[in-house]
Amino acid sequence: MIDYLISFNFLDWIGIIGSLMIAGAYYGVSNNHLVPEKLPFHLINLIGSTLILISLYFKPNPGAILIEILWIFIASLGIYNFLLKKIHHSKSIWFLRNYPIENTLVRAWRNR
Repeated sequence: MIDYLISFNFLDWIGIIGSLMIAGAYYGVSNNHLVPEKLPFHLINLIGSTLILISLYFKPNPGAILIEILWIFIASLGIYNFLLKKIHHSKSIWFLRNYPIENTLVRAWRNR
């Protein structure tokens, strides 16, 4: 077993680290250490799948390449949605700060 691990090259270890990152993100969500709607979860998945894809470039496997491309797409979409919500939220706060009358109306509506 030790001989087998020692025989891994740098790119093998890159793929292993990527796999551990993805598995760790899944573990983190499953055990409430990571929130799936937050940025760290998506970044870990994106980086992990990119590392695996880099290792697959030198030892291609079509099925594994396809799943990693899909994983990168899904993680990128999650990051995009997170940033979109962040921008929308900051615009809402800007609106409430710059239009105090509407802010008062919103508070009155919530407190009814």
